[in-house]
Parts: sequence; structure tokens; C-alpha cells
Amino acid sequence: MDPITIETVPPAGTLLSLTVRRGQSDPRTQQRVMQPACFRVRVEEPSTQDPPGFIRLGGQPPESMDNGFIRAMPIDAFNHDWRPHVVAVYGPPSPSTPPTPPATAGEGDS
Repeated sequence: MDPITIETVPPAGTLLSLTVRRGQSDPRTQQRVMQPACFRVRVEEPSTQDPPGFIRLGGQPPESMDNGFIRAMPIDAFNHDWRPHVVAVYGPPSPSTPPTPPATAGEGDS
């Protein structure tokens, strides 16, 4: 993942998968881990209380980070502490993409 800027903050709903390798510092706790740790966070909607240049992250599931609380941080802190551990980014579903209806019995039979 490239460093993010104010212009390139992922949209709310984006999931980030992170892997903290053994001996590295877990960005959630700032503690070195003895075993690899894998977890996901969700980019949350910005708050009116956050100054420009902040990103908000919540655990996915919520209890997996900070007992369900959302963490706000400067983008520079995200790029320094969190971004090196990001292994995959999953964007939120596009609102213009309708869900695929389930196939019905007999559909496609010839």
C-alpha cells in the first residue's frame, strides 16, 4: 500500500488486512509481538471533531480493537505505524453495483 494523503484516504467502509510479523510492533498496542498477528480494520466515517488530515479506524469485528472503540489518528501516524503492516485492501461495495440475485431452481437447465 502506498502512503496515503488527505486526497487519497480510503473511503469509509474500506477494509484493511494487516499482518504483524514476529518481533515487530503491533500498531494497536505498540508492543512487540512474539507470534505473528493478523487482523482487519475498517476505515470509518470522518468525525466533525477530527481535524483535517486524520483517519479513523475501527476493528473488524469491532471488539478486535480497543474494545470496540474507534481510533482516530493523523495520516502521518497511520503511514508510519500501520501502513507497513497492510497486506490487502478491500474497497467498500460500490453503491451503483446491484447485488447479484440468487439463482432459482431450474434456471440455466437445458
